[in-house]
Amino acid sequence: MTPARSLARSLGAAAVTAALLLGALPALAEETEDSPAVTEERTDETAEAGTDEGVEYAGDPASESAEARTEERRLTDVASMVDSTRWAFATGAAPLALPTGETSTIVLLAREEPYTLQELADLVPDAVQQESEGSYLISSHLVIDRGATLRIHDDSGLSVHLDSTAESFASIVSIGGALDVAGGEDEPVQITGWDSSRQTADHETSDGRAYIRALAGSVEARDVELRNLGFWSGPTGGLALTGSDAPKIETASGEVVSDPGEETLVEPDPNSLVLLPDPDEKKHDRSVTASLERVSAHDSALGLFAANTAQLDISDADFSGNLLDGVVLHRFVTQAHLKEVTAHRNGGDGIRAGRGTTDVSIEGARASGNRGNGITVNGSALADGPSATGVATGAFGGHAVTNSSLTGNGHYGIQVTGGSGIAVRDNHVSRHTSGIVVSGAASEMEVSGNRVRSSTEHGISLRDDITGAQIHGNTIGGADTAIYARGSAGEITGNTISRATNHGITVIDQPETTTVSRNSIAGIGPAAIDTSRSGTSVVLVANSAGQWEVTKPLPVILQRIFQPLTVLWLVIVVLLVATAGTTARWRPGRRPRSHPYADHTPLTELSAGVVLPRDLGTPASGGSRAGHGRRRLPHPRSPVGPDRATGPDPRGGLHA
Repeated sequence: MTPARSLARSLGAAAVTAALLLGALPALAEETEDSPAVTEERTDETAEAGTDEGVEYAGDPASESAEARTEERRLTDVASMVDSTRWAFATGAAPLALPTGETSTIVLLAREEPYTLQELADLVPDAVQQESEGSYLISSHLVIDRGATLRIHDDSGLSVHLDSTAESFASIVSIGGALDVAGGEDEPVQITGWDSSRQTADHETSDGRAYIRALAGSVEARDVELRNLGFWSGPTGGLALTGSDAPKIETASGEVVSDPGEETLVEPDPNSLVLLPDPDEKKHDRSVTASLERVSAHDSALGLFAANTAQLDISDADFSGNLLDGVVLHRFVTQAHLKEVTAHRNGGDGIRAGRGTTDVSIEGARASGNRGNGITVNGSALADGPSATGVATGAFGGHAVTNSSLTGNGHYGIQVTGGSGIAVRDNHVSRHTSGIVVSGAASEMEVSGNRVRSSTEHGISLRDDITGAQIHGNTIGGADTAIYARGSAGEITGNTISRATNHGITVIDQPETTTVSRNSIAGIGPAAIDTSRSGTSVVLVANSAGQWEVTKPLPVILQRIFQPLTVLWLVIVVLLVATAGTTARWRPGRRPRSHPYADHTPLTELSAGVVLPRDLGTPASGGSRAGHGRRRLPHPRSPVGPDRATGPDPRGGLHA
């Protein structure tokens, strides 16, 4: 390598080094301060979360969405026909059979006595059949009209097969009636989506699948096991509670979003030809109420889907191993109480309460191994201004998540988005990216008494536009940053933090004053409490950080060492060292040196040199001028040689 090339390479390396040090180190240091990766070896309890997660939904979007639309049209047509002709049927009339495509629909009309499967097997044998082993096969759609009840009771473990083949499937739908299913505590009633052509449970969703739904009325289920039901949408997802009308729903500030009980604003005129509602006529509630006790749903599209539900009580239930979420409270669900609900290994969230829900209580839930969050609560407003439906812009609230256990879910343990007056209390949360996350225009949030362990990023995280938060009495062990508050304000009080690896508490850009008081913080990192980017004032009162070991991450140390002038001198030193190394390679003994003009022709080969007269034995001429005693040099083109005679030069010299 030539010296010039070596010097050029040294300069290039020095330039790259300088660019990296001046540009990359600040960014790397900032990343380390905010959310660095935890590089230390973790114990078993801090192992990677969510290793046994639910499976991803695999189906055919085109065919499944078409099947879902077809079902909506069928139910709309059936309900309209029944509403318009109900007067023509006497109380106690036989079930009405309607041709509806590949599968007929059997409407159970109003009567006092409940319908049973044994009775239906006698009345409509083409729709309901009793099989040889005692189970029942339902091969038609059953619709329960207002005033009718379908009762399926058996303490000995009855099996009900809803036919679900590649050609067609069956369903049970209430349009105002009651569905009452109960088994024995140790012998539940089993309702399964069943492929009768292959005599096995139906695992295929692409061609549609059997389901159970309530469009209005009530559902009561006790000791029931649901399997292999539902496809694609919430209403056809498995067990669905989807009232036709929303119950009364108010925002946290009292704004009315829906109220089906409001009186008509038009006064009836007896002389008018227009038929107006009779104010004395009893209004029918078209929302849904449901009570589910010791109910399980497995291998369905959705374990439970609820919307427009006025009252929902669930206890000792298990919604695990479903393709999408375990439990979804979608829109306009109020007064929902979930107690001792289990949701493991679902393809989405374990339990999810969406926007438009109010007064949802989740107590003693257990959620683990779900692909999404363990529990998700969304109290955000339905709109932030004028919208297509013109709903109020207020946030929703009244939710509480208490005494629940969330472990190893794919994303967060508990996520709360927006809302007001939502409480997260006394939960055990472990092995998540972040344990408890509250984000997005939330107010008066309470996060207290929780035990959060083994989070790779944050134990408790408050993000963006949160005001009036109360974070107190939590125990957080093993997190990069135990409590992280960005764009949020409130009180962080009386929390116990251990094994934090970056910061115990971080406050960034809070919109108003935040108080951090009486927290006990232990761990290792740049600072126990980081308020360097807090924006407005942070009040620090009586925090204990005696067990915090202050360290500086390597990028921060390098950033402080390699200031611009330091980098400049470093470049100069690198150049000097590189140049000295190049010179050292030329020393004798290591590499032979060549003559610098080895490739040039010597001058002696191009001329005869200088010849004096005395060298030739010729006396010096007396010349015309004194001092001219030497003769001229031979012409370069005429060298003297032994084979050539020389003679006198007329100008006084010799030439060849």
